[in-house]
Amino acid sequence: MRLEEYAIEISTWVTEKLALRNISLLEVEEAICNFNGKIKEQKKPPHKTIPPTYYIVSETFDGKLLKIAFIVDQARKIVTIKTTYEPNEEELSHE
Repeated sequence: MRLEEYAIEISTWVTEKLALRNISLLEVEEAICNFNGKIKEQKKPPHKTIPPTYYIVSETFDGKLLKIAFIVDQARKIVTIKTTYEPNEEELSHE
């Protein structure tokens, strides 16, 4: 799956959460655009979901590191953002 081939969908509620974290929609798009690693699936409860939740860790154009969690609708070619935040050291050590 190549994320840049998918449309990005994000709810008003998630957009508001991002604003509280000082993360813009543009930064989310930049991090997705810059991503070139392996997409990982959330497998630990309570993050394991149906449909599966996936995540990436990637940088914006300015070097801000973001963890982006999302679900994928492959039939419609849509990625729905569930959350985005700056990952902590523990999360980075598992990458």
